[in-house]
Amino acid sequence: NLQELYSGNKTTFRIPNAQWLVDYGWLPPTDTEEKVFYVKGFEIFLVSGLESDPTIQVGVDITPSGTAVLMKDTQDRTRYDITTNQTYELIYKENPYSCERGDKNPYKCDRNRDMLSKMCVEKDGVLENKYQVYSSIFTEWTVQVDVNSDLKRIPDFVEVDETLFLLAKVTLCDKNKAPNLAMHTPSLDEVSGDNIYYDRKTQRWKSCPFGSREALGGYYCEPRPCWRKEDNKGDYPPSALIEEKKVASEEECMDMCEENADCRAAILSPTGDCHIVNTAEVTERAGWKAAITYRCPEWALNRREEPIPWNFTRNSLQIRTDDKTESPWTRSSIYVYFLNDREESESNSGMYVRGITIKLRNNSPTYRVTSCLPDTPFDEELPDSDIRLWTVDWDAENFRMKIFCNGQKMADLTMSDWVCSADADWRRYYSEEIKFITFMNFDSESNHIRRGDKTNRT
Repeated sequence: NLQELYSGNKTTFRIPNAQWLVDYGWLPPTDTEEKVFYVKGFEIFLVSGLESDPTIQVGVDITPSGTAVLMKDTQDRTRYDITTNQTYELIYKENPYSCERGDKNPYKCDRNRDMLSKMCVEKDGVLENKYQVYSSIFTEWTVQVDVNSDLKRIPDFVEVDETLFLLAKVTLCDKNKAPNLAMHTPSLDEVSGDNIYYDRKTQRWKSCPFGSREALGGYYCEPRPCWRKEDNKGDYPPSALIEEKKVASEEECMDMCEENADCRAAILSPTGDCHIVNTAEVTERAGWKAAITYRCPEWALNRREEPIPWNFTRNSLQIRTDDKTESPWTRSSIYVYFLNDREESESNSGMYVRGITIKLRNNSPTYRVTSCLPDTPFDEELPDSDIRLWTVDWDAENFRMKIFCNGQKMADLTMSDWVCSADADWRRYYSEEIKFITFMNFDSESNHIRRGDKTNRT
């Protein structure tokens, strides 16, 4: 139960038998239930946050909460139960300012190495008991997490395989002190493909379901914000068709819909034909798949360096910042750029040419409009609140940008040659249609985003 775990409540579980350990790669198939397995070390790591989050400290306490049989009852064997109150205490930090050990994030692989935070273990969950009396792996375990942060890291995963796996580091010993008990960890490196995830049960890569996208480089799939998927649906009134096109992926079909202001559903045929339509009334059609857009008041977890389809004609951009950082020298900024094309390359000496930057931890908070306006103080003081809702409205026809914070107008800028005198090309850049937005890795604040309806700014 991820909600209970990330909320700091106690969560219990019990490993049923040795076959479970074999099935999930904890033990080689040659081991049987007749062996006795003790736990010398037990560490569970939460699914990591993003690279640009502020430093957080995570504590994970794992405690045996009952008795467990160490040896099976047989005719010539005594039954032994053991009860211990030893706690396996793990403490680690994400994004530490410094770390002597330089621990590797256990979720890191080639596909996600630019997405994950750095990690530093300050106390490992390994017991040092001179009598070597440890708990049985088959006892009931209680896990409790202490995170000095909010709940923004609860992964919103698609139940493609019934569960989301958290990684554990376990030191197991048997009664013969066998040296070869090691968890099998398949490599996630050197894998090509888009929108896929690794199925740890079958040890194969699979496609994320229609209406979802890969997360953490394919560690799991998460729902694509503001969409509802419907299998075996694809029939619609002929007059509702906006465009029909052969596509290479489900993601491309949904992108087509998001880029069209009138689209309400993306429909994919079994042969890869994408139909985008202006109605959400899609009925049954065997073998087809439909992804239907809906008004989405919920916040989506933001992912940096990832083009996000956006239509400023229909939606404002809303960003939630949770200012929990205590260090006054920590950079605290929003960096969002506007793209004309998914593959638009960086230009202008390595910087994107459209977008805004908001710097919050200056003596005077400022905003900057790329290729137009340098760092400029806001028109009003920031609302006195740790949690702030930022709304960015862009009127392309009139080159006008408005920025709100918790409903209060902070800036209202109409671009002109006089205002944007620092860059003579500003009009060419901002005349192009904006189809995507992207947040930079060094953005430390934009942890949640959503599409606004241009009226509600609170």
